[in-house]
Amino acid sequence: MRILGMHVLDAVIILLFLAAIIVVGGVTARSVKHQTDFFLGGRKLGRWLQFFLNFGNMTDSTGAVVISSEVFRQGVGGLWIGFQTLFITPFYWFSAVWYRRVRLITMADLFVDRFNSKSLATAYALFNMFLSLFLLGMGNVVTYKVASAMIVKPKADYTAQERQMVERFREYRQLKQEADAGSISEARRQRFDTLDSMNKRGELKSFISYIKPLPFYLGYTAFICIYIVLGGLRAAAFCDAFQGVLVVIMSVLMIPIGLLRIGGFGSLHEIVPEQMFRMFGTVAMSEYTWYSIGAIIFASLIQIFGLVHNITVSGSARDENAARIGAVSGGFSKRFVLIAWAFCGLIAIAVFSRGISDPDNAWGTLSLTLLGPGLMGLMLSGMLLGHMPAVGASAVSISALATRNMYEPIFQGRTQKHYVRAGQWFVGIVLMSAVLFALLFKSAVNMMVMVITFNTFFGAVVLLTFFWRRITAGAVKLGLVIWVVLIGIVPWALPSLE
Repeated sequence: MRILGMHVLDAVIILLFLAAIIVVGGVTARSVKHQTDFFLGGRKLGRWLQFFLNFGNMTDSTGAVVISSEVFRQGVGGLWIGFQTLFITPFYWFSAVWYRRVRLITMADLFVDRFNSKSLATAYALFNMFLSLFLLGMGNVVTYKVASAMIVKPKADYTAQERQMVERFREYRQLKQEADAGSISEARRQRFDTLDSMNKRGELKSFISYIKPLPFYLGYTAFICIYIVLGGLRAAAFCDAFQGVLVVIMSVLMIPIGLLRIGGFGSLHEIVPEQMFRMFGTVAMSEYTWYSIGAIIFASLIQIFGLVHNITVSGSARDENAARIGAVSGGFSKRFVLIAWAFCGLIAIAVFSRGISDPDNAWGTLSLTLLGPGLMGLMLSGMLLGHMPAVGASAVSISALATRNMYEPIFQGRTQKHYVRAGQWFVGIVLMSAVLFALLFKSAVNMMVMVITFNTFFGAVVLLTFFWRRITAGAVKLGLVIWVVLIGIVPWALPSLE
């Protein structure tokens, strides 16, 4: 028996995990009475919960899709889109303690405390709320692409239009092979250009899914909203414990099955082109050259200091050691999972030598190809639940910014219960706004690069706030204007000019 293309066993496994998450939200709701309870888990999270909270934020299941997609597209060099944090993790030993010691609720509070500038705090809040919506939108896009690639229609159920989309994609792949080999005729070149344009617009598909983007985004977001509104950050931390186990399972699950299917490591090296195994590419073969990787590492190192959830996550720790150990152990655990994701990307290259319509679908399509009933349910649960805690923690952090640094200064003197209720409303608003961002963007990698690039400014500002006494609020505001113009406006506007 099948439900929307899924075996009934897979559907039951997913429903059981979703029910468990709602129960967690209901149980943790009993301890939410003040803003610190909702936004910081009452500052009572010990080392284990700190480990899972950090591991969940850093090893969000969307990373599996982004890494495998980039490895599928660019080879092992694509691992650097997430592996650059290998060199950043040791800094968590110091930075987690800084955020714990300030005893604040949001990163924007740091600007009030340091510069006595509510306007700068508001600017930080608005800037990072906007960027965080990109990140949450990216998570929605990635989760949908995995789910859609795993819940597919059988060919017998295709409509005439859907059958045409799939057939055109197969024709496109054949023409692309001829174009790459330089053996394509002029008439077939024109047909290839037409189909190539259609593929870039998303009008060609290698498969048809039962689920559609907007209904998926709304349903998934509503579910996350329920358990986060109930339990706040503490609910996200407990869900991270579930998520951590599922992420590890789903990360290694497909490697032995995939290697067995293609004939082992020897066959993997025979099928996959040699240049795909290089960690450092060349300009001609890869986007990940040694200098572009260096730029990614440097930008990532700076931008992590300004992340909106730093004070939320580290500030929720019971003590400094819990914050420090949780951040470092969670960070290093992620590195091993990244390697597993890269292996899955290489296996996808070997299995799908004829290609798929969207590299972001590589993880989901590989899961559908390799996994049977039961294992498919675990994988889908891992992808759906694996993303939820990271979304929850980010939504709580943004809600804290909106409540503490925008709402509370306007509506002063209200009760703690009133501000908690406002924070819960803002969680819902944030999550629904992220749905709009998901509809605007199609590529998860492009969204990730945008977030890293834009957030570098406030990462530098926060770092200087701790170390340079002469920095002023005016300098930060002027720098922000220059940054937005040079990084945000000019690169988008310049290519459209002659």
